[in-house]
Amino acid sequence: WVSLPQVRATTIDGTVVKARVALDVQGSDAKSQIQRNVQQVGLLLEVSIAQQTRAQIGSPQGIPRLAEDMRDRLNAYLGDDGEDAAVKSVAIQDLLVKPQ
Repeated sequence: WVSLPQVRATTIDGTVVKARVALDVQGSDAKSQIQRNVQQVGLLLEVSIAQQTRAQIGSPQGIPRLAEDMRDRLNAYLGDDGEDAAVKSVAIQDLLVKPQ
C-alpha cells in the first residue's frame, strides 16, 4: 500500500472535501512511479473529487464510486489497464465534507 498526502478539492457544487487515500499498488515499478510523482497523482485525485457533487459523495454508493473513479484515473495515468492494472484498489481512509 502507498499512502498519499491529504487531498483537498472542491466539488462541482462548491463543497470543500478533504480526503486521505491509500493505494493498493502491484509491482515496484508502479509504486516508485507513484512515489516520484506524488504531486501529479494528488492532482488526479483532486480532479476525481471535483467531478462529483456533494449529493453524489454522500449517497450510499458515493465513496465506492469515488474510489473506483480514482483507481481508473490513476491506471490511465500510469498507462495500465485491464487485469494487470498497477493500482488494484483505492482506500479512502478519511473523508471530510465541509458543511454548507
